[in-house]
Amino acid sequence: MSMELLAPAGDIKILKSAFAAGADAVYFGGDAFGARVAAAFSREDGAAAIEYAHARGKKVYLTVNTLLKNTEMERGLYDFLEYYDSLFVDGIIVQDFGVFDFCRRFFPNLPLHASTQMNITSEYGARFMMEHGACRIVPARELSISEIASIHEALPDLEIEAFLHGALCVCYSGQCLMSSFIGARSGNRGACAQPCRKRYSAISPDGKKLGEFGYYLSPKDLCGLYALPRLFEAGVCSYKIEGRLKSESYVAGVVSVYREYFDRLSDGGIETFRVDEEDYRRLLSYGSRGGSTDKYFDMRNDLSMIDPSTGAFRQETTAVDVTEKKRVVSAVLSIYEGEPIYMNLTLGTLTVSVEGEVAEPAKSRPTTEEEIREKLLKTGGEVFDFSDVRIEIEGSPFVAMKHIKELRRRSFEILNGMLLKEYSHREKRPYEKVRLPDAPTPKKPEGLYVSVMTRDQLSAVTASDACAGIMVGEELLSVASDTPDCPELYFRLPDILRRDDFSRISRILDRYGERISGVVANSYDALGFLEAMDYPKQDVFFGERLYSYSDRTVMAFMDAGYKNLHIPLELNEGELSHRYNANCTMDIYGLTPVMIMANCMSKRFLGCDRDGGDASSHGKKPYTRIDLTDERGAAFPVVNHCASCTSYVYNSLPMSLLSDADKVHDLHPARYLISFVFESADEVSALLDIYKENYLHGGAAKPAIQTTRLHFRRGLK
Repeated sequence: MSMELLAPAGDIKILKSAFAAGADAVYFGGDAFGARVAAAFSREDGAAAIEYAHARGKKVYLTVNTLLKNTEMERGLYDFLEYYDSLFVDGIIVQDFGVFDFCRRFFPNLPLHASTQMNITSEYGARFMMEHGACRIVPARELSISEIASIHEALPDLEIEAFLHGALCVCYSGQCLMSSFIGARSGNRGACAQPCRKRYSAISPDGKKLGEFGYYLSPKDLCGLYALPRLFEAGVCSYKIEGRLKSESYVAGVVSVYREYFDRLSDGGIETFRVDEEDYRRLLSYGSRGGSTDKYFDMRNDLSMIDPSTGAFRQETTAVDVTEKKRVVSAVLSIYEGEPIYMNLTLGTLTVSVEGEVAEPAKSRPTTEEEIREKLLKTGGEVFDFSDVRIEIEGSPFVAMKHIKELRRRSFEILNGMLLKEYSHREKRPYEKVRLPDAPTPKKPEGLYVSVMTRDQLSAVTASDACAGIMVGEELLSVASDTPDCPELYFRLPDILRRDDFSRISRILDRYGERISGVVANSYDALGFLEAMDYPKQDVFFGERLYSYSDRTVMAFMDAGYKNLHIPLELNEGELSHRYNANCTMDIYGLTPVMIMANCMSKRFLGCDRDGGDASSHGKKPYTRIDLTDERGAAFPVVNHCASCTSYVYNSLPMSLLSDADKVHDLHPARYLISFVFESADEVSALLDIYKENYLHGGAAKPAIQTTRLHFRRGLK
């Protein structure tokens, strides 16, 4: 198995430096649809980059890793992909399930990579994406080497691209809405403002200060130098360096160190692999945030991964001298007096024979082999260099050096053209509009569904006649299933499912399968797992994290057999009015998670609840809560879900459309959802009464608490 060193590029100059430093492949974003809008290549630079890479035997991957709205999907995507497909880009990195479907329909030979933004954490999610067209996955950065190995063992034909070095998000990728909700700059749209790099203080719900202002959401940078042999053994084929917004010196420096150690591993094998401490320090000197960490490779989380005293990126070494290693060819130069000069080049299985000027008889002194060799070997800025050259001279010819230079240039040009022609033609199909089933309107919604987290909330909901169904997590499932007069019960699967979770979830489904009406899935891993269990797709309801911004994505999921989708929280009213909502759940009230993390604030400030504790107790009492307060005074509650060892950061205010019944009705969703997190039984009852007053009887009651409409009015760019 080969090892691909994959580097970032924010512009074409950095791309060239990355290749010169030893990268095997580079990833960049075009002028649309990339998750780093500040590092976009123009189409001209994109074309130049791909030609430059392919001439050197390198690869280029294009990021198309944002979530696309209807207008973008239908008006701009086909032209964008057609352009890069015609240039034989080596693959595209995709987040949106609808983009996957789009590519498969119209560009069936375009290699598809599942972005880390899809947050694949297990073999089930990997298999799901593989079956839907992915030839490579970029799993979540939180996975251990052991978990990566288990994916490779289950799916040996699927390529795995793992992050090796660079910045870490504290949130599982694709699960962060914090920047979106605070400042309308969405990480799902390539415009993250990085609120995780800001300072926060930690306060308990009773007002006790647990921590002074610090960078509690800002992890150290990843450094996987020591882990290279283990990642190789785990089945990783591509090793990714983060940093499309980093400087040329950072990219070139980091790549140069890893290139040296890739070569050491390749030449000497795992048994002799050793890291020089000086090289490690040099690697970090090119830039890091508070030092480095590799804890995810072995652990779920660790307090040392975050240094609360610093959140800044610092670079010590700012000058890197790298020299491009050219492709080497062998050559035979035949110079026979009175005949045309011939140059024959060989590169692998390719051969080139080019005729030059006639070698005239020398009038005084014939040209020597040394003179010809010296001129021939001065390749300068050419793509190729010579590994060996044989010069055959017969008679006493005179050869002007300009003819040797011109013959070399034309020979290299022809060889380069032959290399580029090796990229085979790719099939493409003409664009067709998405075809959706008829949505009868106006349509009466199925009713209100309510998600609860505590026993008190459950009691308040079952005492009301407002809801058609109740959604609960595993901590509350036993209690809910034994509750008299409980409406239809739905099991809310953990939002993050990792290898060690599936046996537990399988036991839960076996035990409560007859008592529940369906499940709520919020990840591709959940979908893959449920399919492996042959769980009925009509009983699977999507959560808000299985994004479907566009009708194309809605249709892609429906074609895959899923009919109960979820309306995205990042689209505004106008955008939703042009989206197919007839089979979707719509949130009308709830405190929304803005981050889902492996890192645990409760463990940092109060100690681990899971170690020596009973995770099931969280169904009987409020979850452990800590508030992170920013420097403006906004408090973001943080809750740990011990059963799945996952932490949630919630928005500072609950989202509410309870007073917008008419506008919500006009969007014709299939069902409404209210999600309760910290609300007391009295607050639950009051909010359900407001729902009935406004949604069922045409009233205009307002919640007594402060709320936000999030993006319903303002939306995103």
